[in-house]
Amino acid sequence: MLHITFRDITIEDCDFILDIRNNEETRKYLHNNIVLSKADFLKWFTETNPKWKIIYLDSMPIGYVRTSDIAVNSSIKIGMDIDLKYRNKGYAQEAYKLLFSDLLMQGFKKVWLEVLPTNIRAKHIYEKLGFVEICAEENSIIYEKQLQKV
Repeated sequence: MLHITFRDITIEDCDFILDIRNNEETRKYLHNNIVLSKADFLKWFTETNPKWKIIYLDSMPIGYVRTSDIAVNSSIKIGMDIDLKYRNKGYAQEAYKLLFSDLLMQGFKKVWLEVLPTNIRAKHIYEKLGFVEICAEENSIIYEKQLQKV
């Protein structure tokens, strides 16, 4: 059984996050796919104080969860990036399930995300998790999911 947990990110997570985020295999599926410098990340972090989470498999960090700073009508934008060596093993799906439970306990009723049309693997995971496509444009598909107690 997979044992996925989260902890809040800290400024000390900068190198870990940038190693995943700046990898070409991650960036090709991001809307903002420029390589971020450590200085830019640190500036962004101190200015925004993001509410992101580090994802752990047992005691090993394997990725991070992104959440938007702004929630509207009990809805929040989410995203996730997993380290390459931990992809395609079901960890993202389990991390999303834990995230849904955490967000539901915080009072959120709905989550949504954007994905590039070329990210077939992610779209498959989202549909498997119960997301519904609500809008498609040339460079972006928006999915949403109603959160409910299991």
